[in-house]
Amino acid sequence: MGDLGVRALFLALLLGAILSAPASGQIFRWLAFGDSITEAWSDTAGLGGYPGRLENDLNCTPSTCEVVNKGQSSETAAEGVTRIDTVLNNTGPYDVAFIMEGTNDIWGPNNINNVSIPTILFNLNTMANKAESRGTEAVPTSIIWLYPGAHPRNTPRNPLVQDLRDQLQSSASTNSRLFVDQWSILCPGGQTSCFNQHYWHDSETGLPDPVGHPDASGFRQMTDEFFSRINSTPVPGPATPTSPSGDTGDNTPTLSWTIGSSVGASWYQVRITGPGGTPFQAWVKASQACSGANSGNTCSTDVTSPLNDDNYNWQVMSRNARGRSAWSSQLSFTVGASIIFKDGLESGNSSAWSETSP
Repeated sequence: MGDLGVRALFLALLLGAILSAPASGQIFRWLAFGDSITEAWSDTAGLGGYPGRLENDLNCTPSTCEVVNKGQSSETAAEGVTRIDTVLNNTGPYDVAFIMEGTNDIWGPNNINNVSIPTILFNLNTMANKAESRGTEAVPTSIIWLYPGAHPRNTPRNPLVQDLRDQLQSSASTNSRLFVDQWSILCPGGQTSCFNQHYWHDSETGLPDPVGHPDASGFRQMTDEFFSRINSTPVPGPATPTSPSGDTGDNTPTLSWTIGSSVGASWYQVRITGPGGTPFQAWVKASQACSGANSGNTCSTDVTSPLNDDNYNWQVMSRNARGRSAWSSQLSFTVGASIIFKDGLESGNSSAWSETSP
């Protein structure tokens, strides 16, 4: 099968999965969070950089999915730590957040002394943690090479770009996060011909951009890498709830499920419904909820808000960076023991009984 055939197959499979997204009541949403490279002011084709192209490649429609561009020019990673709260609170919820920051930290005139790679990495992980605290899968993304020779700062600082990439990749592995390695895609090694072909040049002077922003062809390469990474694992199927089931005296029970067909899930959403609506609903990270970081068979999470004595149903939804499963089948349980009074013994059921005082 040729490249076009593979892409068509990927698109068909992904579209079919995304069409099931309304099972959760929301379309599937990716957030593109970063600086001017994400904002895409240098996109000579006017297609919205990698976020716009990715949304097109995913065949998103208003009822299925979207890629939201929240890039901001000249932003440092420290500034992103503050801004991401506003974005997540005011424009969320999101299923996935691509986080690509650090270029302005490394390239800035004083930052080689004032902002270390560990500090940049700390700020990137803080952004990722903030996304995950809201049930959004964080996908850290390496920054691309600075254009050697386009500015005196670029060439000596490219080793810092590589250092950040290496540490970010290691951190992503430690934290069970999908990692998108744009550093390895756009001109690794600093080939001049690659920069001339894929980086932006001033249309009037012909000079290269001092920092090194992609042009239309560079954004195309970036988009292909994002598309490839989120398609590296199929959309998971539903998990299988196992307990609680039946009567329980625990009003903050532990919800347990087996992975079932949800192999490849990176997150799970659990939901309890009852007579009063939905008393508990939460996203939990598979690496924290499941034995063996989702390579085992069982997962669990605790209900954090006490439930009233009543009858409930609960179920699980699986998700990864590519899409969501449908909700699993429901499992029923009752909080509070069923009381059978003395007169009820006439039915022959004496498993639980109480005698009223006269």
